[in-house]
Amino acid sequence: MRSHCWPIAVLLSLALLHMGCSHAPSPVEPVAGGTLYGVTWISDEYMNFRTDRRGMVVTARSTTWSGSDTTNADGSWSIHGVPAGVYTMTVTKEGCSTSTLANVQFVGADSLQVNISGVHMPIAADIVSGATASISWIYKYHHEGPDVPYDSTVSIDVIVSTKLAGDVALRFNVTETPDANCDSYVVFGSGDLQTSSTSVRTYNLFDICSKLRDHYGKTLPGRTLYLQIRPWNLADANRTCFPPCVVTLKL
Repeated sequence: MRSHCWPIAVLLSLALLHMGCSHAPSPVEPVAGGTLYGVTWISDEYMNFRTDRRGMVVTARSTTWSGSDTTNADGSWSIHGVPAGVYTMTVTKEGCSTSTLANVQFVGADSLQVNISGVHMPIAADIVSGATASISWIYKYHHEGPDVPYDSTVSIDVIVSTKLAGDVALRFNVTETPDANCDSYVVFGSGDLQTSSTSVRTYNLFDICSKLRDHYGKTLPGRTLYLQIRPWNLADANRTCFPPCVVTLKL
């Protein structure tokens, strides 16, 4: 009987080859997609920008993918591994408004800076602390006949005391009762801002005066109306109806 004796070197080679075939590491997959990044902000109840901007959640969402990041103290954020697509970006923080930016086009490579607005804390009800109004009339007279005014134009200037440091819209409602709610008014408008400082703003209500004349006609002089002034944050989807600062208009 002939015995088969394999050389030791051949046996070791076969063993190493077997081990290499059964335990070969999987190839490393490269990270797909690119990076969306940016800086956003948060404002307090008086529209002051806060210096600590951490804790906001920025989300990028398409029909097939979503990712998010939480802002750092300076408001910076970055979302990595973002594939190509059309994204809706949102910025959220508990207790604040939500900011949305739609139709962000991303090719899925390199980096793209996204400029998206920040969020607001709920506006304080006492953001308007007081107001005064001055009313002036310009009368026109018949050129022939008795000196009787036949037409008139009214001008209303309003000085508003505020606790604002940032920019927020003020809504002016003219009502026939001082306690009318937000949706009960004769005319309304935002006013034309003339001057602004840290605590005082001056508005001329050109547009409101024109609407009043159209509504009341020649019966406007002698009326007593009420000007309600409220903060009106366009980012507030619920349009919070704050108690107004009320100024009596004796026309």
